[in-house]
Amino acid sequence: MNFRLALKQPATRQSVNLVGIVLAVAVAAFLVTNDWLGAAGVIVLWAGWQFLPNIGGPPMLQLAFTHQWVQVFLGVYYHGVTGRKLEAIEMSDYRPMVMIGMGCLVALLVGLVVGVKLFNRAFKTETELLAESLSLRVLVIGYAVSFAVVGGVSALAWQIPGFTQAIISLSFLRLALLFLLLRKLVWPKLQTPWIVLILSLEVVIGITGFFAGFREPLAIATIVLLERFNAKSFRHWAVFGGMAAAALFLAVLWTAVKVDYRSKFVSDEAFANSTETRLSYIGAALGKFVSGEGGQVADQTDALVDRLWVVYYPALAVSRVPKELPHTNGEILQSALLHVVTPRFLFPEKAGLRSDSEMVRKYSGIWVAGGDDGTNAENDTSIAFGYAAESYLDFGVPWMFVPVLIWGAVMGLLYGLFFRLIVHRELAIAVGTVIFWLSLYIFERSWVKTLGQSATLIVYLTLVTVLVDRFLLSQKSSSAISVVRRMAIG
Repeated sequence: MNFRLALKQPATRQSVNLVGIVLAVAVAAFLVTNDWLGAAGVIVLWAGWQFLPNIGGPPMLQLAFTHQWVQVFLGVYYHGVTGRKLEAIEMSDYRPMVMIGMGCLVALLVGLVVGVKLFNRAFKTETELLAESLSLRVLVIGYAVSFAVVGGVSALAWQIPGFTQAIISLSFLRLALLFLLLRKLVWPKLQTPWIVLILSLEVVIGITGFFAGFREPLAIATIVLLERFNAKSFRHWAVFGGMAAAALFLAVLWTAVKVDYRSKFVSDEAFANSTETRLSYIGAALGKFVSGEGGQVADQTDALVDRLWVVYYPALAVSRVPKELPHTNGEILQSALLHVVTPRFLFPEKAGLRSDSEMVRKYSGIWVAGGDDGTNAENDTSIAFGYAAESYLDFGVPWMFVPVLIWGAVMGLLYGLFFRLIVHRELAIAVGTVIFWLSLYIFERSWVKTLGQSATLIVYLTLVTVLVDRFLLSQKSSSAISVVRRMAIG
């Protein structure tokens, strides 16, 4: 239900029934987990889907919120259902960090809702948007070209330090093209074979990189399908279930092989430079994994849950601050803001980012691998606390939630502004989904990387999108342009 409707309309029988279902699920979660956090998590997730705005297109904000929710609550439910031991449960006092994470989710939710609401109040807009702008043929050509050049663009980015992040952010336009292409294949008719072919290609290329590059294409495909999902269609359910199963299988497989694979990637130059060799390695690892030689599936699933449920290191830090170490009084956030507002092309002498692992070692009290220990420096696989834990280290409870609230409000405002700037609806939805999904879906990302990546994506991708949008407008008749939209600032 729309947020404004939820405020203005009286409760209907349908909404009362929905609340009853949510409460019943919350009670069941409490019984399964034997923890009130299980019930609270259900209510927080429902609130995200109930109140987060959707200006147009798929429920992207809701899905990004859900991904963060998974990273906060996953271990609580997994342990409750399976009874299996997890690192965070066995070796830390995890519950305070889950509560802190829940508080940050609520603050982010409120901030996003308030930000969009403030935008709608500030800009009273009467708009006639252009729906379709790019043909399937153009999208196929654009996607093929982007697929071919993205590797070279990424390599070029590191050779131009002042513009590295800008160039990398532009490479994400490939995901926008993928979004538009899949959107054409989902609606008005679901073309399953082509969808499977494209995603298979994305997975093969993604899983042979250093990072888990298959995740973003699968996420984009899920978002596209949910935009046009027909609950009465068996084919829609089959495709959605197939993607979910494939994502889970690939995540468990990647967890099982990534340590040895990355070690070989770093130490063997021939291996790193040959996609065919890396693909053969993954194929062999897949065979061992399926046969059970690579370890039990249940154990690897536990490892995956431990990886996704990002509360272990923050929980250790929460137990030590301020008991053993003092709060930083905002130093972490100030440093992140300073880094973002001093772009390297204007300040070439700016120091590089310190490894996130340094902070984890200092405040958690244990050694973790990181970019400055000589093992992973080139590829930056450091361990991060995430913005929630950093806010706690900076300010403690309750003031730690204020920056998260402000961050949500700013992103809500920018979300509304982006969709106001772009006239062509499918272009706005595609690029907007990429920008705000990548900016909002990760709970474990540090403040400096959260703010830096979001700012870079918003500035550069918005600029390119506006230029494309205006070019497409220039190709249309003057009469079409004249009725595109009228804006009034209230």
